[in-house]
Amino acid sequence: MTTRLSDAGYWRTREKLARMEARLRGLNERTDLHPSLRASVERSYQDMMQQYLRALTLYEVAHPEVRLADSTSASQLLPRPIKHTNLLHVLLEEGLIDSIPQIPNDAAADAFEPLILEGRPVSEEIVEGRR
Repeated sequence: MTTRLSDAGYWRTREKLARMEARLRGLNERTDLHPSLRASVERSYQDMMQQYLRALTLYEVAHPEVRLADSTSASQLLPRPIKHTNLLHVLLEEGLIDSIPQIPNDAAADAFEPLILEGRPVSEEIVEGRR
């Protein structure tokens, strides 16, 4: 089942499709892949591209004004470079993560107290179980 795209999801999916097309083109230049692995990766990329195209088509059928207003093909969209400082924001925008995790402040880290468990250490239990 395909989830309907939001307006923002439509544009993110177009960008993801463009990046996937660029990866597929770049795959032919790779000399470090075994032919069977290359074929497997190529099939995987094509499957993902089909899913993206299916979702885009469903959106465009429901919103024909988008298709008419923008004739840019997905291959013309260039992937934007990702800077290390905004990687989490890019992952959030692309829908790969739901939210950016909050880093606890020093007070929360200082208040952390580990649990004290009775009995043998877990590592000893694991070693004993392997014997």
